[in-house]
Amino acid sequence: MATRTPLRRPFSYFDERDASILHAIGIVALLTVVLLAGTTAIGYVMTANVDGSVTVDNPAYPGDGFCESPPEGDWGCDEPPTVERGVDGIIWDGVGEVTGQSLLLPALGWLVVGTLIHVGSWFAGGEGGAGRSYAVAGWGMAPALVAIPAAVAVLALTFDPVTVTPATAPETVRSELFGSLSGLQTVGPIVSVLTSLWSGVIWFAGLIQARGLTPGRAAVIAGLLVLLGLAGSA
Repeated sequence: MATRTPLRRPFSYFDERDASILHAIGIVALLTVVLLAGTTAIGYVMTANVDGSVTVDNPAYPGDGFCESPPEGDWGCDEPPTVERGVDGIIWDGVGEVTGQSLLLPALGWLVVGTLIHVGSWFAGGEGGAGRSYAVAGWGMAPALVAIPAAVAVLALTFDPVTVTPATAPETVRSELFGSLSGLQTVGPIVSVLTSLWSGVIWFAGLIQARGLTPGRAAVIAGLLVLLGLAGSA
Protein backbone atom coordinates (compact mmCIF):
# COMPACT_ATOMS: atom_id res chain seq x y z
CA MET A 1 0.00 0.00 0.00
CA ALA A 2 1.39 3.40 -0.96
CA THR A 3 2.48 5.65 1.85
CA ARG A 4 0.84 9.08 2.12
CA THR A 5 4.06 11.09 2.38
CA PRO A 6 7.79 10.46 2.04
CA LEU A 7 8.48 11.65 5.59
CA ARG A 8 8.57 8.10 6.96
CA ARG A 9 9.36 5.96 3.91
CA PRO A 10 10.73 8.20 1.15
CA PHE A 11 12.02 5.37 -1.04
CA SER A 12 8.62 3.64 -1.08
CA TYR A 13 6.78 6.89 -1.71
CA PHE A 14 8.81 8.02 -4.69
CA ASP A 15 8.86 4.46 -6.05
CA GLU A 16 5.07 4.09 -5.88
CA ARG A 17 3.95 7.61 -6.84
CA ASP A 18 4.93 10.25 -9.34
CA ALA A 19 6.68 13.25 -7.80
CA SER A 20 4.01 15.94 -8.03
CA ILE A 21 4.93 19.60 -8.10
CA LEU A 22 1.42 20.39 -6.84
CA HIS A 23 2.21 18.54 -3.63
CA ALA A 24 5.39 20.58 -3.31
CA ILE A 25 3.46 23.83 -3.72
CA GLY A 26 1.10 22.68 -0.99
CA ILE A 27 4.02 21.93 1.32
CA VAL A 28 5.56 25.35 0.71
CA ALA A 29 2.22 27.05 1.39
CA LEU A 30 1.72 25.04 4.58
CA LEU A 31 5.28 25.75 5.67
CA THR A 32 4.68 29.48 5.20
CA VAL A 33 1.61 29.28 7.46
CA VAL A 34 3.49 27.24 10.08
CA LEU A 35 6.42 29.69 10.00
CA LEU A 36 4.13 32.68 10.52
CA ALA A 37 2.28 30.86 13.30
CA GLY A 38 5.59 29.91 14.91
CA THR A 39 6.83 33.49 14.80
CA THR A 40 3.60 34.69 16.39
CA ALA A 41 3.84 31.99 19.05
CA ILE A 42 7.35 33.14 19.89
CA GLY A 43 5.96 36.63 20.39
CA TYR A 44 3.36 35.31 22.83
CA VAL A 45 5.98 33.34 24.74
CA MET A 46 8.21 36.38 25.10
CA THR A 47 5.46 38.81 26.07
CA ALA A 48 4.23 36.32 28.66
CA ASN A 49 7.68 36.10 30.24
CA VAL A 50 9.20 39.56 29.77
CA ASP A 51 7.69 42.32 31.91
CA GLY A 52 8.41 46.00 32.49
CA SER A 53 9.12 49.07 30.43
CA VAL A 54 12.16 50.64 28.79
CA THR A 55 13.24 54.14 27.82
CA VAL A 56 13.12 54.82 24.10
CA ASP A 57 13.50 57.88 21.88
CA ASN A 58 10.32 59.91 21.63
CA PRO A 59 9.15 59.88 17.99
CA ALA A 60 7.31 63.16 18.61
CA TYR A 61 10.56 64.95 19.51
CA PRO A 62 12.36 66.18 16.37
CA GLY A 63 15.86 66.13 17.89
CA ASP A 64 18.23 68.36 19.81
CA GLY A 65 19.86 69.77 16.68
CA PHE A 66 16.54 70.91 15.23
CA CYS A 67 15.19 72.23 18.53
CA GLU A 68 18.22 74.44 19.23
CA SER A 69 16.76 77.04 16.87
CA PRO A 70 13.43 75.80 15.54
CA PRO A 71 11.31 77.90 13.18
CA GLU A 72 8.10 79.40 14.46
CA GLY A 73 5.30 76.95 15.05
CA ASP A 74 4.55 73.83 17.01
CA TRP A 75 7.29 71.40 16.01
CA GLY A 76 7.22 69.18 19.07
CA CYS A 77 10.27 70.65 20.75
CA ASP A 78 8.30 70.85 23.99
CA GLU A 79 8.06 67.06 23.99
CA PRO A 80 10.53 65.06 26.13
CA PRO A 81 13.42 63.53 24.16
CA THR A 82 12.69 60.08 25.59
CA VAL A 83 9.60 58.26 26.85
CA GLU A 84 8.88 55.02 28.64
CA ARG A 85 7.35 52.26 26.62
CA GLY A 86 6.03 48.85 27.62
CA VAL A 87 8.32 46.07 26.51
CA ASP A 88 5.40 44.10 25.04
CA GLY A 89 4.91 46.68 22.31
CA ILE A 90 8.60 46.57 21.40
CA ILE A 91 8.50 42.78 21.22
CA TRP A 92 5.50 42.80 18.90
CA ASP A 93 7.16 45.42 16.71
CA GLY A 94 10.10 43.05 16.34
CA VAL A 95 7.79 40.11 15.64
CA GLY A 96 6.08 42.12 12.94
CA GLU A 97 9.38 42.93 11.26
CA VAL A 98 10.52 39.31 11.37
CA THR A 99 7.17 38.12 10.06
CA GLY A 100 7.32 40.47 7.11
CA GLN A 101 10.88 39.45 6.29
CA SER A 102 10.18 35.73 6.54
CA LEU A 103 6.94 35.67 4.56
CA LEU A 104 8.64 34.71 1.30
CA LEU A 105 11.44 32.60 2.77
CA PRO A 106 9.79 29.18 2.20
CA ALA A 107 9.00 29.95 -1.44
CA LEU A 108 12.46 31.39 -2.11
CA GLY A 109 14.10 28.44 -0.36
CA TRP A 110 12.07 26.00 -2.42
CA LEU A 111 12.99 27.70 -5.70
CA VAL A 112 16.68 27.76 -4.79
CA VAL A 113 16.80 24.14 -3.63
CA GLY A 114 14.69 22.97 -6.56
CA THR A 115 17.00 24.72 -9.01
CA LEU A 116 20.10 23.24 -7.37
CA ILE A 117 18.55 19.78 -7.42
CA HIS A 118 17.54 20.06 -11.06
CA VAL A 119 20.82 21.50 -12.29
CA GLY A 120 22.91 19.15 -10.18
CA SER A 121 20.96 16.06 -11.19
CA TRP A 122 20.97 17.15 -14.84
CA PHE A 123 24.77 17.29 -14.81
CA ALA A 124 24.75 13.90 -13.07
CA GLY A 125 22.64 12.35 -15.83
CA GLY A 126 19.19 12.69 -14.28
CA GLU A 127 15.99 12.00 -16.15
CA GLY A 128 12.61 13.72 -16.25
CA GLY A 129 11.50 17.33 -16.24
CA ALA A 130 12.06 20.13 -13.79
CA GLY A 131 8.74 19.43 -12.12
CA ARG A 132 10.18 16.28 -10.57
CA SER A 133 13.14 18.19 -9.18
CA TYR A 134 10.96 20.85 -7.57
CA ALA A 135 8.65 18.16 -6.19
CA VAL A 136 11.60 16.44 -4.53
CA ALA A 137 12.84 19.80 -3.23
CA GLY A 138 9.46 20.60 -1.69
CA TRP A 139 9.15 17.27 0.08
CA GLY A 140 12.65 17.72 1.46
CA MET A 141 11.49 20.91 3.17
CA ALA A 142 8.62 19.12 4.92
CA PRO A 143 10.64 18.18 8.07
CA ALA A 144 10.60 21.88 8.97
CA LEU A 145 6.87 21.43 9.63
CA VAL A 146 7.94 19.36 12.64
CA ALA A 147 11.04 21.36 13.57
CA ILE A 148 9.31 24.75 13.90
CA PRO A 149 6.68 23.64 16.47
CA ALA A 150 9.40 21.71 18.31
CA ALA A 151 11.55 24.84 18.60
CA VAL A 152 8.60 26.90 19.85
CA ALA A 153 7.80 24.22 22.44
CA VAL A 154 11.41 24.21 23.69
CA LEU A 155 11.35 28.00 23.96
CA ALA A 156 8.06 27.96 25.89
CA LEU A 157 9.36 25.34 28.34
CA THR A 158 12.78 26.86 28.97
CA PHE A 159 12.31 30.64 28.71
CA ASP A 160 13.00 32.15 32.14
CA PRO A 161 10.96 35.24 33.11
CA VAL A 162 12.75 38.57 32.72
CA THR A 163 11.85 41.94 34.26
CA VAL A 164 13.25 45.19 32.85
CA THR A 165 12.98 48.79 34.00
CA PRO A 166 13.78 52.13 32.37
CA ALA A 167 16.96 52.19 34.47
CA THR A 168 18.13 48.81 33.15
CA ALA A 169 21.12 49.20 30.85
CA PRO A 170 20.59 47.89 27.29
CA GLU A 171 23.56 45.54 27.74
CA THR A 172 21.91 44.06 30.81
CA VAL A 173 18.62 43.57 28.96
CA ARG A 174 20.38 41.78 26.10
CA SER A 175 22.34 39.64 28.53
CA GLU A 176 19.20 38.58 30.42
CA LEU A 177 17.29 37.83 27.23
CA PHE A 178 20.12 35.73 25.80
CA GLY A 179 20.35 33.93 29.12
CA SER A 180 16.65 33.07 28.89
CA LEU A 181 17.27 31.62 25.42
CA SER A 182 19.93 29.20 26.68
CA GLY A 183 17.60 26.21 26.41
CA LEU A 184 16.78 26.96 22.77
CA GLN A 185 20.43 27.71 22.03
CA THR A 186 21.30 24.25 23.32
CA VAL A 187 18.51 22.26 21.69
CA GLY A 188 18.20 24.39 18.53
CA PRO A 189 21.39 23.17 16.83
CA ILE A 190 20.43 19.56 17.55
CA VAL A 191 16.99 20.08 15.99
CA SER A 192 18.63 21.82 13.03
CA VAL A 193 21.03 18.94 12.40
CA LEU A 194 18.32 16.29 12.70
CA THR A 195 15.99 18.24 10.41
CA SER A 196 18.73 18.73 7.81
CA LEU A 197 19.61 15.03 7.86
CA TRP A 198 15.93 14.10 7.54
CA SER A 199 15.64 16.43 4.55
CA GLY A 200 18.80 14.93 3.10
CA VAL A 201 17.35 11.42 3.22
CA ILE A 202 14.21 12.60 1.39
CA TRP A 203 16.27 14.38 -1.27
CA PHE A 204 18.51 11.33 -1.60
CA ALA A 205 15.53 9.04 -2.17
CA GLY A 206 13.86 11.48 -4.53
CA LEU A 207 16.98 11.92 -6.63
CA ILE A 208 17.23 8.16 -7.07
CA GLN A 209 13.57 7.39 -7.69
CA ALA A 210 12.29 10.57 -9.37
CA ARG A 211 15.42 11.68 -11.21
CA GLY A 212 16.99 8.29 -11.88
CA LEU A 213 20.41 8.96 -10.35
CA THR A 214 22.74 6.32 -8.99
CA PRO A 215 22.95 6.21 -5.18
CA GLY A 216 26.47 7.61 -5.23
CA ARG A 217 25.58 10.65 -7.31
CA ALA A 218 22.37 11.21 -5.38
CA ALA A 219 24.31 11.09 -2.10
CA VAL A 220 26.73 13.76 -3.31
CA ILE A 221 23.97 16.18 -4.31
CA ALA A 222 21.86 15.53 -1.20
CA GLY A 223 24.93 15.81 1.02
CA LEU A 224 25.91 19.15 -0.47
CA LEU A 225 22.39 20.46 0.07
CA VAL A 226 22.49 19.35 3.71
CA LEU A 227 25.83 21.09 4.23
CA LEU A 228 24.52 24.28 2.63
CA GLY A 229 21.46 24.15 4.87
CA LEU A 230 23.55 23.67 8.00
CA ALA A 231 25.88 26.50 6.98
CA GLY A 232 22.91 28.79 6.42
CA SER A 233 21.41 28.03 9.82
CA ALA A 234 24.70 28.38 11.73
